[in-house]
Order: sequence, then structure tokens, then C-alpha cells
Amino acid sequence: FVVFSIYSTMRVSSVLALLFATSVEVSYAQEEEDLEEELLEEPDEADEEDEYDEDSMQIKCLPHVEAVEAEHGYFDDHAATDDQLAAKANAIAAIAGQIVENPKEGLKEVVHAKLKNIRDGKLPYGARDMCSLVEVHNAEL
Repeated sequence: FVVFSIYSTMRVSSVLALLFATSVEVSYAQEEEDLEEELLEEPDEADEEDEYDEDSMQIKCLPHVEAVEAEHGYFDDHAATDDQLAAKANAIAAIAGQIVENPKEGLKEVVHAKLKNIRDGKLPYGARDMCSLVEVHNAEL
């Protein structure tokens, strides 16, 4: 009876392991199928408009912001002094009208604070990031 019981337990364990492996395999196959469908799916018109707006903002903004970087140094220069950061913030505030319509007040302070955080945290920050900051600041107020 004991031998039969151990044999039955081992057999049940094997069956359960097989069922589990099969369910995992089916689940993985379903995820692959869903991913393929998503990749083949036509993009939604609303998605295209959002991407176009973001891209056009970047196209409009990048040349101006990159010019500031060329003149004043990289935004993520971790050795920049407070005066250098202030000069970059002033320059961004000065060109904001070429990037967004009716730039909001306080951009210079926001940019200066952000550049200090980037410098002190030794974080990467580029022209695209700066364009996003200008756009978000203008949209929030």
C-alpha cells in the first residue's frame, strides 16, 4: 500500500508538472501572437497626430536649443558653474518665443533649477530634453 501511495504521488506530480509546462507554453504562444497582431496593426489616426505634433515641436525647437548648447556648453556639463548654468537658462528663456507661442513667465528659473539638478546628480540631459522642458513648462501654466 505504501509503495502504491508513493508511486501514485509521483505520478500525480508528473502530471501536474506536465500540465503546468503546457499552460506556460500556451500562455507564451498567446503573448507572441498578440505581439505580432499589435505590430501588424494599422496605427490609429490619433496616434499619428500626437507623433506629428511632438516631432514638429522637436524640429522647430532643436536648432535653437542646439545653438544655445554650441554657444554656452552642454546642458549636462557636470563641471559647470552656477554662472554658466544661469547663462544657459537666460539663453533658453531668450529663445523661447521662437519655440512656443506666448512663452510663459518663469521659464528661466525652471531651466536654471533643472540644470542645477542635472549637474549635481551627474545626470544626462540633451537638447531634446530641453525642448521637452520648454514645451511642458509652457503647457502647464
